[in-house]
Amino acid sequence: MFARYQAPGDPVFELSFYFEDPKGTILELDPEQHLGLGELGFRRHFFTRYYGSTDALHPSGHFPRDGRAAFRERMAAWMKLVVATYARKHGHAPVRIWLEASKLSAGRVERRPLFEFIPKTGQLRDLPRSWARGP
Repeated sequence: MFARYQAPGDPVFELSFYFEDPKGTILELDPEQHLGLGELGFRRHFFTRYYGSTDALHPSGHFPRDGRAAFRERMAAWMKLVVATYARKHGHAPVRIWLEASKLSAGRVERRPLFEFIPKTGQLRDLPRSWARGP
């Protein structure tokens, strides 16, 4: 759909949301199961209106005068929206929700946490940026 040329050796990146429920269980967010939303619409909305790009030609949205503070504000707004939708569906908010990037290259997966949102405090915080190797 938003394809562009990528050499066979180029890494592929994927963003995933995770949450911790009140029982302490950590799960990857499934938009349909946990929010009652379709996966495609969920991702399109996130990338177009919140994550975006500073590249004017990028298909996932464009924020021409973007900066770190504006990006963090959008991430916090997105997390609040996800928490509110989750709470409406389940009757309670998750304990925390976070965004993680995965880099897939040469048969390896490296994971990197980006941001964590704590609904109780409304605080978005950066997570350590080192890449951790996965299976």
